[in-house]
Amino acid sequence: MPYYINASPNPKGSLGLVQKLNDGLKLDLTLHDLEVFAARFEAQVATEVAKDSNMEALARQIEEQQEAEEEAEPAPRPAPADGGELPDAASMVEDLEQFLAGHHLVGAGLRREGMAPPRTEATGAHWRWEGIYQGLMRSGEIVTVGPNGMTGMRSVTGIEATHFPIWMNVQILMPGERTQGHRNMRNETRLVCQAPEEAVFVCEFEAFPMERGDVIISPSWTYHD
Repeated sequence: MPYYINASPNPKGSLGLVQKLNDGLKLDLTLHDLEVFAARFEAQVATEVAKDSNMEALARQIEEQQEAEEEAEPAPRPAPADGGELPDAASMVEDLEQFLAGHHLVGAGLRREGMAPPRTEATGAHWRWEGIYQGLMRSGEIVTVGPNGMTGMRSVTGIEATHFPIWMNVQILMPGERTQGHRNMRNETRLVCQAPEEAVFVCEFEAFPMERGDVIISPSWTYHD
């Protein structure tokens, strides 16, 4: 794994290791979710590498060397248990990118060069709930939060909002999912748009039931999920 994409967690590196185990031990695992994580991670890395011409040239050289050294064809991905064929992970991510761009939205971890340009006319910032909701639901269907509760991969924000002094985005957790407990340096304010009856917000190990319309504030450095 090239050192210029050294990060933790690294979905692409994890995918490579799990694929080797899957093939070697004949586990017949379906790695679809991890493939989607890896595709989005690779897109984000490509965006950062492109900002540095020297790093971009080095990355291209390393990748060309690796391609020349690889002789064996990769093993085919195991089919789902129902016999159907899963769509290609990269194609699913690209479709989501295009959908979001059509609604002047962008998702966390997605390529920035493919998004629609910010609107410059003298209008208020406005993003339709229909586009936000459908974008979130598609994201929730494509990939799970994963073992580390990576909900940052499951959020969208308005393209123009990326330049606001206050960061605003919309996140989704599917029923039964839970994030990994963590702390943030910043204060966070959440407005609950939808929530099932059993939904809770956990702060400092205390669970608070939440429902549509609730406002939840987590002060800086509080442990929450």
